[in-house]
Amino acid sequence: MSKAYDAFNIAMQDVDEIIEIYDLVNRDHPDKQPEALKRSALIMALTVWETYVEDIFTELVDSYLLGLKGSPVYQYIDTKVHNDLKTFNTPNSRNIKRLFEPLLNRDVTEAWKWENFDPKRAREKLNEYISLRGNVVHRALCDKQSGHPVKKDDLQKCVRFLKSLTKAMEASLACQ
Repeated sequence: MSKAYDAFNIAMQDVDEIIEIYDLVNRDHPDKQPEALKRSALIMALTVWETYVEDIFTELVDSYLLGLKGSPVYQYIDTKVHNDLKTFNTPNSRNIKRLFEPLLNRDVTEAWKWENFDPKRAREKLNEYISLRGNVVHRALCDKQSGHPVKKDDLQKCVRFLKSLTKAMEASLACQ
């Protein structure tokens, strides 16, 4: 497994902890509405995913360029990679494909397969979660009477999904 995968799993422990805190507050203080904790956990989970994508991409590039370190070719590619990562801020399926395809000469999202998910469904589900994150991040929750944008069940499904997606990505990239 990659260093990026190890870091992903460590960071996801924080997400799990936020969910546990939500449960404790919800159980022990029924008068409180700890909805901000669910939104925070969702944002953090998808940020951890984004970091994983950036880190695994960098790891792959570094492994491919190992023998070129210090050369002008290495400097050129390293600069390009860092510039690409500066503009990579929405880790949806389209942007991930665009990031990895020039390096791998294939669509990495085609390997997103696991129980109950084929690549098409995995891409669609990731895009849904990324869209939800965007709504939560960029839209303030001003109307406390309206429905909560992040349901606990959906949050837990998102966390499981991201863990499975990362595992599938690791398996696919291990073959490189």
